[in-house]
Amino acid sequence: MITAEGRLHEKVCDYLRLRYPGVIFRTDFAAGIKMTMGQAIRHKRLQYSRAYPDLFVAEPRNGQSGLFLELKAADIYKKDGNLKTSDHLKAQDEMLYALRARGYTAHFAIGFDHAKKLIDAYLR
Repeated sequence: MITAEGRLHEKVCDYLRLRYPGVIFRTDFAAGIKMTMGQAIRHKRLQYSRAYPDLFVAEPRNGQSGLFLELKAADIYKKDGNLKTSDHLKAQDEMLYALRARGYTAHFAIGFDHAKKLIDAYLR
């Protein structure tokens, strides 16, 4: 079963292929699907961290080493602008910060339009 986040992954990847042919990218296929318990255990064991971003665009631009996006189908911010309370979101936010500290552009992307805007801003 494909989740809303899984459909978002598909749209973003389709957009990258159509708008920026030749750009190298990778998405975490498992992020948008429901896995069996055995698959989930194996997937977790093979990853650096559960907080690793969903999408990587391997194109250096403007002194940055590449673009990482953590794709979200629904808003993750409270009305006051702070991140919603979740250990997983906090870990993802910390991972994005660590990637930025290493010379990457790294952001949360909430919905297709936001992801498209971030991709276009990075690649243009």
